[in-house]
Amino acid sequence: MHRRILIFANVFDRTHDLMGFLPSWVEAFRREGASVRVLAQDVHGDADATVIDLMKRRHPGRIGRALRVIGWLWRLRDSYDSVLVVMAPGWAFVIGLVARALGKRVYLWYAVWRGTWKLRLAERVVNVIFCSVPESFPWVSRKVRAVGQAIDVEQFKPGGAPRIDGQIAYVGRISPVKRLEVLIDALGRLPDVPNAGSVVIAGAPLSDSDRAYATALRTRVDHGELGRAVVWLGTVGHHEVQKLYQRSDIVVNMTPAGSFDKVMLEAMACGAIVIASNPALRQFLPGDLARLLVFREGDADDCARALIEVAAQSIEEKQRIRSVLRSVVEQHHSLTRWTHTILNEMASR
Repeated sequence: MHRRILIFANVFDRTHDLMGFLPSWVEAFRREGASVRVLAQDVHGDADATVIDLMKRRHPGRIGRALRVIGWLWRLRDSYDSVLVVMAPGWAFVIGLVARALGKRVYLWYAVWRGTWKLRLAERVVNVIFCSVPESFPWVSRKVRAVGQAIDVEQFKPGGAPRIDGQIAYVGRISPVKRLEVLIDALGRLPDVPNAGSVVIAGAPLSDSDRAYATALRTRVDHGELGRAVVWLGTVGHHEVQKLYQRSDIVVNMTPAGSFDKVMLEAMACGAIVIASNPALRQFLPGDLARLLVFREGDADDCARALIEVAAQSIEEKQRIRSVLRSVVEQHHSLTRWTHTILNEMASR
């Protein structure tokens, strides 16, 4: 069935570090024959005429923006059957009230395990909530469908940059919730101090509390024996981060249970060996790799154990691990598979 989809998002920008995936979603839906239009609060870069910029920077007032969104929902009413709201539960509530009154179905993509009152409101009015894995949604709901992550395996793939043996990378926001101190502690427990420049931290703080946390971490690293080993890259855009994954031997992810971070999967698709504390990753790995690569949440000693054991693997065994990890993404979390699942869900209602 030919689907007509209206996507709402806060940002449409191919280079954005958090929302840079959205243009590839639009392209994937269109490859499957869907008609797609986009409403975004801020638009940057190479957007075509089907992407409508709500210009939040010029219209910061919430009531005025809500009226603009409602106006567009009415104006475009004959050009969409379904609305997909991306990571914006407050807007999903507003859009859900209006779009369902117009006879449309409303879907929310929500990939954060923390629940809010806005999410509670959104759950009441949307038809379906999509998430990556069941553990990534904060409560049990009959409206939730776990559909995997949407990793563009044509963008995120090995090659393009020579891999640096022994390079360890972290990618993501610098925030207490990301538990970066676990990696720093683990590095301090290794038998030898990592080589100069061999630990790459890509990301930046967003809030005041994030900045205080980042300052404390950086002071601790820079004044310790890890100072020469660690390189602080700052924010890396969505379309550049694959080069870092391709270069890195190991990518470490410390986000807690419930946060099925797509960074893990992007890195795996690029052939990096991922060490992570998220227990949800175990369900996708063969037993030997689950034991090797998944460490106990918040446990720096176990993280160090994983780093040491991975470093000790032969070149041939590392290559086998890289191939298995990429296959996991291709089979369970590819953009193509995700798109088919979303479209089938929309067509079944």
